[in-house]
Amino acid sequence: MFRAHAGMSLFYSYLKTAIRNLARHRIYSAINIIGLAIGLAFCIITFLFVHHEWTYDTFHENADRIHYATGFAIFIAALGAFGLAALATTRRTKEIGIRKVLGASQAQILSLLSREFVLYIALSSLIAFPIAYYATNQWLQTFAYRTELGIGIFLLGSLVLFFIVLTTVTTQTLKAARANPADALRDE
Repeated sequence: MFRAHAGMSLFYSYLKTAIRNLARHRIYSAINIIGLAIGLAFCIITFLFVHHEWTYDTFHENADRIHYATGFAIFIAALGAFGLAALATTRRTKEIGIRKVLGASQAQILSLLSREFVLYIALSSLIAFPIAYYATNQWLQTFAYRTELGIGIFLLGSLVLFFIVLTTVTTQTLKAARANPADALRDE
């Protein structure tokens, strides 16, 4: 019982710290959240379009173009996430160096930077879901036979985005965590 209460207390403490961080860096946070929300909304809409085309006509004459466009959209989203992760690690290079000097492990540094992006993904999903639902619903209204939108497709889009962002954040963070802390603290 004690462990469950301590876990919730840590969660609320982390949530309070994350909200303070968002308030402190408003512009940076807004750019990240809005960018991820727009990317997630367009990825969901593109995925739904491709899914509809596959189920409607498996012999679509532009099927290869649709696949390439979807892959290109996902690649652009991954590049954006990579840029955000690189910017976050560059901004916090000295903090990472100080934490390494004080004895932080690579896993601790990874969780420090990953938590911020998990919050960004959650907030961007809350913004992107209504946008993607509205746009997709308006598009589906043009068809005589249409399917109903479920929450599963939106959650799948968030999971894909979470995987892409976590992969890029992990690579950037491990690169910064493996660096020599003396290089980061040389200017001080």
